Amino acid sequence: MTDSVESSAASPSATTALMRPEKVRLDSVVTHPANPRKNLGDLSDLEASIREVGVIQPPVVLPATRVAAAWPAHAEALAGARWVVLVGARRRVAAGRVYGDDPEATLGVLVREDAIADDALGQLDVMTAENVARAPLSPVEEARAFAEQEAAGRRQRDIAATVGCSQSHVSKRLKLLRLPDELLAELETGRTTDGGDDQEHGGGRDETRPALQIRDALALVDAAGDDQELMLAVYRLRDGRRRDRTAVQMVAQVRREREQQRAADAAREKLAADGTPVIGGAMQKFGDSYWQHRLDGAKAIEAARRAGALVAEVNSRGQVSYYSTATPTSLAGSAASEAGGSAADVGDVLGYADGDTCHGTDQVASAAGPAVVLALMDYGDGNDQWSGGRYIAVATTPGRWNPVTNTETLDTAGGHRRSGSYAAPHLAPAEAETAARLLNELADLAESGHRPPAPTKWRRAAQRLKHLIDGDAGLAREKVAIGDEELPVTLRDLLALLHDKQPTTGPVTGRHVTTTAVGQAGGDTGTLWLDLVDHDDTARVAITGLESDEDPGSDYWQPYTAYHTPAQARELAAKLRAFARASASRPGHGTRACRFSSRINST
Repeated sequence: MTDSVESSAASPSATTALMRPEKVRLDSVVTHPANPRKNLGDLSDLEASIREVGVIQPPVVLPATRVAAAWPAHAEALAGARWVVLVGARRRVAAGRVYGDDPEATLGVLVREDAIADDALGQLDVMTAENVARAPLSPVEEARAFAEQEAAGRRQRDIAATVGCSQSHVSKRLKLLRLPDELLAELETGRTTDGGDDQEHGGGRDETRPALQIRDALALVDAAGDDQELMLAVYRLRDGRRRDRTAVQMVAQVRREREQQRAADAAREKLAADGTPVIGGAMQKFGDSYWQHRLDGAKAIEAARRAGALVAEVNSRGQVSYYSTATPTSLAGSAASEAGGSAADVGDVLGYADGDTCHGTDQVASAAGPAVVLALMDYGDGNDQWSGGRYIAVATTPGRWNPVTNTETLDTAGGHRRSGSYAAPHLAPAEAETAARLLNELADLAESGHRPPAPTKWRRAAQRLKHLIDGDAGLAREKVAIGDEELPVTLRDLLALLHDKQPTTGPVTGRHVTTTAVGQAGGDTGTLWLDLVDHDDTARVAITGLESDEDPGSDYWQPYTAYHTPAQARELAAKLRAFARASASRPGHGTRACRFSSRINST
């Protein structure tokens, strides 16, 4: 084999050391396993040159046995080789591609048998110098070079002194090697795993998955530790919708999803052991009337089990809800026979039922704050201005509320009374079922010993902002404005900053049910706010019923918050479901609508 036209890029030590030329078999020469440059780039021009004129500049090689002794970790990879390339890896690889099918192919080399053949660090320095002379090492290649030097016994501060950088730089580069191979490859090539090109090369990379950057990779390692499976799961979440999320937030999300998945799997295993069929989703199986099949209480669940009608649904958090496959009619009849009356009937505890608009009332006392009042309302078929319908009004007014007239009476200082309008949020039957489920979830958390964090302005602001974004996804992309000036920060960015200011250390407890019923009856959309809060050093379920979607934590609405014990929250959940069943089973009645206002007006 003749020589090649490629010029040498070796360090001075490689060119001044005593070397002897020798012609050796091509297959006896291997590249150095510790060479930091794994991606040799495009070799097509070099291959064409070798085909035409051969390898002009011989690679510099070392005896393989001595290199293997200097690198015990690579001894197995060098087994069977006679020579190891110190300088000229590209030439050896290109020659192998050109002459690889020829078992008699030879390669001209320069053999070095001086002390460097036994010096692992010396070999690394020469290979690094050659690579840098051709093109700077990529961050990953640099990391591999540092790792090999560290493995050979060189301390990080000595590596930094040799290379001419800070020890912090060395430490950060080494940290990159804790990434999974898939992420290292993307970091090294600038190409996403779906094959798109990096922006620098003008390719067609999918914009929803940006190529991994050094700062993001380091943050991911810091957040996930050595859990490479966790890093990959976080990486797969990276798309256009989550670019604002920090690594810490995304790692926390994946960990939370893992825990929830384990809880869901455990719940399904227990149900299978008990012989209880698991359904994919209650709404999918039963339709819009799914809530009528819902079972509450051990007696109802056991009765359905004995009747062979019991099924269960496991949500994404591992929580189990039980349902009966019996028809709602038979359920109502069974419940009525046990209660000694009609399942569709509810009482009139407060005495406001008029047989036209209001068909029942009830209330649940609170540990602090106002009682929660329920009213079964029927607005008939509506008219040209509103849709009518049957709903469950949920009021948390500190005064005495009349659901028929939508007025409340407040006792003020000096024995005076003040009356005004109060529009309670009106829940459709399915919305009442959702509220009941959320109340039970919060009661479960309280009884499990969870202590909610003390409310702060950061947490309240984040909760409020998230509620706004949930209601209008387009808001997330809007810039934060001060007067006529826009800041280079979107509302989504602001939400992430608020979360960073006070990160969540436990389950998120804020819940809300947005209702459209009040709007259909002529007023604004209502919101039933639910949360688990620390009230007087005790975990309480907070309930606030508002017309509109205002912040329930504002000073104005503070008196409208009821604080329930877990038992009171469960009682309210049960009554909400009873009212929902009654609402769905009651035929249409009156056609009178109430007038709603979002504020109390003094008279």
